[in-house]
Order: sequence, then structure tokens, then C-alpha cells
Amino acid sequence: MKEFISTRLDALTELANALKPQYKHGLSISTRPRRELHAVQKGSVTFNGGEFFEHQFAPDDFAEVFTEDWFTKEDLLGLQTVIDIDTFIFAYPKGKVVIEQQNTSLGLFLIVEADTNITLQTSGVGTTRVHVLVKKGNATFTHVQNGQQIVHKNAHIKKGSMKWTDLIVTDQYIRSYVANTMIGVEAIGEIKSFSLTKGLGICDMYTENHHEAEHTKSDIVTRSVMSDNSKTLSRGLVSIGQKAAHSEGYEQQDALILSNDAEADAIPNLEIHNHDVKCSHGSTVGRVDEEKLFYLMARGVSETKAKNLIVRGYFLPAIHGIADEKVRTSVLEQLDVALE
Repeated sequence: MKEFISTRLDALTELANALKPQYKHGLSISTRPRRELHAVQKGSVTFNGGEFFEHQFAPDDFAEVFTEDWFTKEDLLGLQTVIDIDTFIFAYPKGKVVIEQQNTSLGLFLIVEADTNITLQTSGVGTTRVHVLVKKGNATFTHVQNGQQIVHKNAHIKKGSMKWTDLIVTDQYIRSYVANTMIGVEAIGEIKSFSLTKGLGICDMYTENHHEAEHTKSDIVTRSVMSDNSKTLSRGLVSIGQKAAHSEGYEQQDALILSNDAEADAIPNLEIHNHDVKCSHGSTVGRVDEEKLFYLMARGVSETKAKNLIVRGYFLPAIHGIADEKVRTSVLEQLDVALE
């Protein structure tokens, strides 16, 4: 055990001293961590509730949809090449499951055959990889993130639905990739991402929904709030394949800027290869609505308190979707602290 900890600390020290990469998108948009990565001496993963280890893992279930080498395909910040995944789980989730991940790397392979509601809380420094195969049933995955994280999540949906919700609060660096691929007729994929950055925080989000079968539906909603000198980049894609007739895909990206030094970039995209579909996308970047602010201040609420209430309301649709009451309360507390 001592040897493992020593090796991990050496790896993290090497990572902290490495040159931080810069991600460029187009001519003028780029992201790079502004803070140093710090060595972490202790990490943990805990599981509560639900039925998480119901069957033995069957590799054949994944062979048809996950053919890439997931350890090396995404070399985000070099984390996969420097640090081994600390906790690696194959599971058939069922019911309500709560996972807490702190200062560690977590890999999840999940096969959904019944309705499930999973909440994952990650904090500190770490990397998270989640692959989901929805064979039937409805899966909801809520991911609460803060600290310094590299996140990659994707799902293939045969029958039923996959709904991702991300809640991000950070003054550091978070890079998040979330994707759905609808491979079965009438499959549904949804992604909702909500982020609040402050200080020198950077949030780099990429979301995508791929339609590969008929009568599939998807939706992407991204809401970002930036204060101080923080920055958020939100990129999204709705892709309709040639065989995905009668499908519907929607995407909306909204950003709320609270200071003159904050920065927001929104890049929505559509990629359509079948004309018998319904698709739309849009983006907005703005400041707190003056009429809403005036309405609250006219009723005795201070300007700072009024802005905080408006921002809180911005996040409520996501917070109300958290199944676990303890996690929901924790998120509201984190949000209140971040807005102070």
C-alpha cells in the first residue's frame, strides 16, 4: 500500500510540473488551466443505496458499441497516461444510487436494464470516465462537480432513455465531455449542463447527441454563470445520421455574465444527413435582466441579494432533479457559498 501511495504521489508531482496544454477552438477561443495541479495524498469512493452489483459483468454487452481503447483515446491533460484509474467498476445499476468521489480517479461501465437514478458527487482533483449502455429502461445520471476535474461520459441507448445532468461549481479548472448515441428506434437522449465559475475558474464543456435510428429524440440545455475573471466555453453538437428519419434534436446554450472581466463563448452546431427531421439550435450571452433586478430591489431586496436569487433560479431546474435530498441540500449550500 505504501508503495502504491508513493508511486501515485510521484505521478501527481510529475503531472503538476508538466506543461499545461492549451485547447484551441477556432481562431480566437482557447482554454488552458490557470492554476497548478496539486498532488493529492488521499482519495476515496463510496456507494450508497440501490442495487449496484447485481450481475457479473459481460464484456460482450459492450463489444458492439465500445470498440475504442478508452484508456488512450482521450488523453485529456495527460491524466490517463500519468495516473491509473484508482476505482474501476462494472455494474448493472438499479434503483437510486449515490456515489461520492473525492481526490481520485473513477471509471464506471454501466449496463442499464431497469429504471435507475444515479447521483455522482466529485470533488478535489481527479478524472472520471463513465460509459453507459441502456438496453432498456430509463436512466438518470446527475453529476455534481467542483474542484479540478477531467470528465468524460457517454451513453449508447438501444431502448429507453438516458438523461444526464451536470452541476458544476468551480474556481479552478473543469473539462467536461458528455455524449449520447441513440442506436435504437424511439430512443431518447438528454443532456443538461449548469455551471457557475468564479475567481480564475475555467469550465470547458462539450455536449453532443448522435441520432443513428428512426424516431429518436434529443435535447441539450446548457446554462453558464460567470463572475470575477472566470471563463466558460460551451460547445454542443446535434448530429442526425442518414438512417435517422423522423427524429427530433434541439439545443440551447445560455450564458449569464456577472462581471466585466468574465468571458463566455457558446458554439452550438447541427450536423444533419436526413431531411425528414426537426432540429433547432440557439445561444444567448447576456447579463442579469434589469427588469427582474428592479422588481426585486423595489421590494426591499439588496442588489447583491437580488442577483444571487436570480442566479439561484437559473440553477433550480437542475437542482430539483436531484433525487437524493442530502445531495440536493449540499448543492444549494455550495451554490450559496459560491455566490457570497
